[in-house]
Amino acid sequence: MPVKLIKLTKKYKNQLVEMIDEWKKDQEENNTDRSPYAIFKNSYEDFDYYLKNLASDKPVNGWVPNSVYFLYSESKDKLIGAVDIRHRLNRHLMKYGGHIGDGIRPSYRGLGFGKLILELALQECIKLGINNVLICCNKNNIPSKRAILSVGGTLKNTVIDEDGEEMERYWVNAPRELLLRNIDEVHVSEETAKRLKKKVGLYECEILSEIEDAITFHKSYTVVTLKNNKYYVRYRDVEYIIDANDYSVLNIRIKKLKK
Repeated sequence: MPVKLIKLTKKYKNQLVEMIDEWKKDQEENNTDRSPYAIFKNSYEDFDYYLKNLASDKPVNGWVPNSVYFLYSESKDKLIGAVDIRHRLNRHLMKYGGHIGDGIRPSYRGLGFGKLILELALQECIKLGINNVLICCNKNNIPSKRAILSVGGTLKNTVIDEDGEEMERYWVNAPRELLLRNIDEVHVSEETAKRLKKKVGLYECEILSEIEDAITFHKSYTVVTLKNNKYYVRYRDVEYIIDANDYSVLNIRIKKLKK
């Protein structure tokens, strides 16, 4: 079932009402949490107010700028879930909340949408210039933990929140995960291969192997950033530059050691 992230408009009012009603019933009957909080903080009864206050590009009353998206199935004409992306972190979000708050409506849980919504959210984070994304979840929320781990989350630590609950804090290097999902497309043109062989002494197969190893097996020591449509993969003293459009290797830089 193809799905995509959309911004909420009046066009989707009925779909939102149906989803929220189902979600709230589950919360009342099973005492499940309300994540993302952004879609529950106001009533949809006044839909204009709901839309206006769903997200903000300016900090208001201690809240950070945020964007809210809904996971939408066009074939089903249904909203499947929602994600709240915070553009920056305040002290509270740094400890307990993170950049992303997400959730899947009860009738669509256990079908892989939790992982999918995080993958799509990471792409939006990259567009916002957020390369390293903090995602937090309750230690006992096993499905959420699995989804976070599936998108490359690395556990930083566990903290106790204001309600006495254990919260796990995961960091995800968003560009690395996006590049990793397209690793089979990374290639070196014949002309570039000749130039790089002369420059760094590596053959095409060696270059591709080292890039894959850096973002797969040595990810704790590898920093990947995405800027101006280029991936910069830095592992130890080597930086690989890859075109983000066609995944061609453009250059290799080697940091010179200081004498």
